[in-house]
Amino acid sequence: MLIISCRNRNGQEQPKTPNDQEQLSVFLAEHVEIDGKLYIPLDGSGCISRNYRVERGYIGPISESIVLDLRECHKVIGYSPAEYGVLTTWMENMRVWLVGFDRKK
Repeated sequence: MLIISCRNRNGQEQPKTPNDQEQLSVFLAEHVEIDGKLYIPLDGSGCISRNYRVERGYIGPISESIVLDLRECHKVIGYSPAEYGVLTTWMENMRVWLVGFDRKK
C-alpha cells in the first residue's frame, strides 16, 4: 500500500498521453547582401512539418516530413539542435523508466 501511495502524488492520477503533435522546423536559404545589408531570400527557404507521437510504447515521428512555405513557421518556438537531442533523449529515458512502474505490462 505504501508503494502505491508513493506513485500517486497528492492524489493525482497518471497524466494522459498527449495527442499527436505537429513539429515545425525552419530552414533558410543562403543569405544575400544588398547595399551592405544581409537578407534571407524566401526562395530556397522553407518550413518542414512532421507529426510526432509520445506514448507508452513509442516516442518519435509518425509521418513523413513535408516542406511548407516559410511563412507557415511564423510562430515556431523551439530548441537548438543540441538541446533538442538532450530533450528527446530525456523523454525516451523517462518513458522507459515510467513503464517500469506499470504493472499492466
